[in-house]
Amino acid sequence: MNSRNSVLTAQNSLLYRPTVPPYCTALLAQNAPSKSLGPPLLDVRSDPPPLTVSQFAQQRQAGAMVLDCRSPEVFASPIPSAINVGLGSSFTTWAGSVLLRDVPLVLVLARSQDLWTVCWQLLRIGYDLPKDWLSGGMKAWRTAAKDITLMPLWDIHVLKQQLQRDDDLFVLDVRQPEWRVELGTY
Repeated sequence: MNSRNSVLTAQNSLLYRPTVPPYCTALLAQNAPSKSLGPPLLDVRSDPPPLTVSQFAQQRQAGAMVLDCRSPEVFASPIPSAINVGLGSSFTTWAGSVLLRDVPLVLVLARSQDLWTVCWQLLRIGYDLPKDWLSGGMKAWRTAAKDITLMPLWDIHVLKQQLQRDDDLFVLDVRQPEWRVELGTY
């Protein structure tokens, strides 16, 4: 391979690397050699408490960010203004990319058993322990007749139909470059 091809290969490799999540900057500063103590010690004495629907609504009204950790497929009817980061192998990357640092978090979980998995993942990337979580999850929220947002999921065929009908529809493709496919190929 000649040197020109080596440079092009290196540039292409860098082009297709995933972006660095914003939490990395905070962790680098926190763990800098000039900080002899490193990150603060964890003082985890108890679980974040489960909240009733009314207590959860109060936390939300007070400015807490709702982090819905259910899968994207069941997130189609979430609590208004909730941020979805489904619990899975990319949780820390996505959470570190979309969550604000200095805003308390309240959680919506698929199962109460997921609480400490979510907590430890957030602590690993420098976030504070979540403030609370919704006891009973979305079933409790819906049973209490609280507001939800409807976000229908479209497969590629529905998207194609909508694009043909609506000239003002704007599609923002946020996938990594290696997953991008032209719509005309379906």
